[in-house]
Amino acid sequence: MYVSGFGLLERVGFKPNSKCEVKLSLIDGQDQAGKTNYVRVVLNANMDKCKGLFEIEKRLKEIQSLNPDAKLLCEVQARGVLSSARVSKCQNYVNFYGLLVSISEKKLKNNL
Repeated sequence: MYVSGFGLLERVGFKPNSKCEVKLSLIDGQDQAGKTNYVRVVLNANMDKCKGLFEIEKRLKEIQSLNPDAKLLCEVQARGVLSSARVSKCQNYVNFYGLLVSISEKKLKNNL
């Protein structure tokens, strides 16, 4: 099952054999107070098949060189996210896993 949405990209880690791991927080609606809810997700990606991976990783490095804690708003498309989840070691959140198909930077619209 494909899932698409928006999230805050935190890290892209490259591994041997054309594999990488992308860590982001997907936007998951709002609570009753109007605060945005996030779901932490770790997505695997194939460097040769994932669309936009190298461009987004370069852009993330640029903004994190100015502020190491910066995150990048992205639009993502992944497969298998809802079928695998694991509670974190600290028991504070659930990690979801899946295969990243495409990722691109989401530009905010100016309301001018």
